[in-house]
Amino acid sequence: MRNFLLVAVLISMVQTDFQYELDKILWTFRCTPECTFNHSEITSATAQFFPTNCSEICGILVLNSNTDLSHSQLQVLFSNMTQLSGALRVENTSFTNLSFFNEGRVNRVTEYFCKAYGISIVNNSQLTDVSSLRYFNLNTDEYTKECPVRVENNKQLDAEKLICDRNPFRAWFTLKISGNLKDCECSGGRVIGYLLRDAKVCGAVSNLNLTNVADTSYQLIPLGNTIHVRGDFEIQRTNLTNLAFFPILESVISINGPRNQKILMNIHDNPNMTTLGLPKLNFLYDNLAGGQFVANFENLHPDFCVTYGEMFLFMHQNVYFKNLHATYCEGEKEQFVETLLEKYEICWLTTTTTLKTLKSNCTVISGDLKIESGDEEYVSKLESLKYLFGSILIHNTGFSKNRYSPNLSCIAVMNDEPAIKIVSNLNLTYAFLPKIENIITKHQRTVVVHNNPQLSSEFYFLYPMSYRSNAKFVGDHFENGEPRRILSFFIMVVYSVLIFLWNN
Repeated sequence: MRNFLLVAVLISMVQTDFQYELDKILWTFRCTPECTFNHSEITSATAQFFPTNCSEICGILVLNSNTDLSHSQLQVLFSNMTQLSGALRVENTSFTNLSFFNEGRVNRVTEYFCKAYGISIVNNSQLTDVSSLRYFNLNTDEYTKECPVRVENNKQLDAEKLICDRNPFRAWFTLKISGNLKDCECSGGRVIGYLLRDAKVCGAVSNLNLTNVADTSYQLIPLGNTIHVRGDFEIQRTNLTNLAFFPILESVISINGPRNQKILMNIHDNPNMTTLGLPKLNFLYDNLAGGQFVANFENLHPDFCVTYGEMFLFMHQNVYFKNLHATYCEGEKEQFVETLLEKYEICWLTTTTTLKTLKSNCTVISGDLKIESGDEEYVSKLESLKYLFGSILIHNTGFSKNRYSPNLSCIAVMNDEPAIKIVSNLNLTYAFLPKIENIITKHQRTVVVHNNPQLSSEFYFLYPMSYRSNAKFVGDHFENGEPRRILSFFIMVVYSVLIFLWNN
């Protein structure tokens, strides 16, 4: 009796999941009832309900071990289908190929709106040929430009040749290909632990994951020719001291989008890692328009450091760091200056440097920048400043309106100082940095605005807020990092007005 009840409950759950998925498809594609297949699998019993009179069909087409139709019967069943909206699943069958979807038709192309549930080809022990997929014109998700694709545990299928190396799949980031006769050998999913030695030497690797890898050269040789990583990049729980086994790695390109905060480059829990060691890296990019390239360097060796060149790359590429447990590698200054000298005027601050002694027209400044009483006449030196490797302090000045650093776009602070401090400027009524795009810190971004009695924080924030520049504001006009009595919508309106006024 208990077994009967358990089976009944499981069947009910499966039916509930199926109905939920089908309802989602019906809502997404505005399907008509007469052209919708409402059954959870295709068998001789359910085939009679397949809308063969329709060319445009909605539904979840599941071919599985219960499918008792012959190849020719399936070919007839799908002969009028020129458009499918929904899901396509071939699981636990004995099919050798999938040509019944489009064989024998004058127009063999099927428009497949696959964004909801995509394609799943799993556990088909005899399957050797999926070349008929090339006749499906995949109408992908408008946002990611992809569909979910899962091809796993088909022991006789060469997925590398028939899927991974074919368009459009070869350009996608989210394929799940594993357990087949041949998988996508340049998938980083193979580059995990003991599988590393079997990985193909590839110029481009997708979704790299190095976990529990020892710092021995013979294991890491396959990665020596890697130029591009497409997809997520994660290195965790290793004893690696650096990533020098990627001597020619140039780019990491993944997908996130403006609505997501997924970490795309995640280097964490590697207690021996002291440097990054990626000399050719020059491109970090989220492939979705308006997206954020989020990185995380966490729980590494206490002496882990990034070079000034690496930090400049992070600034220039607008990388957002969740954590950056690092300091600057001080021995790299000369190389950094030599690299950038043709394009930028680089200035180094010391403990004795003042704004009066600072050179004019610095585009890049390294060191904590202090603007204090008596410096008012020298702030014009900062008009060209774009990149600041340090914090900025405006303290006890006589400014009423600050027009300093109008071009400052990136700040990177590698100590525990707040990124920006504006404190005790008694005459200051207006403070705005119109071009700030990114603030990089070790942990939480903090901005201090305090004891500026003429400054109204309810109407003038310091810079345009974005995901990369968002910070906790501290001071007498703020509570818990937020301005008092201001709606978020109103803040954004004020930012827009300020930017417009500044540029006009």
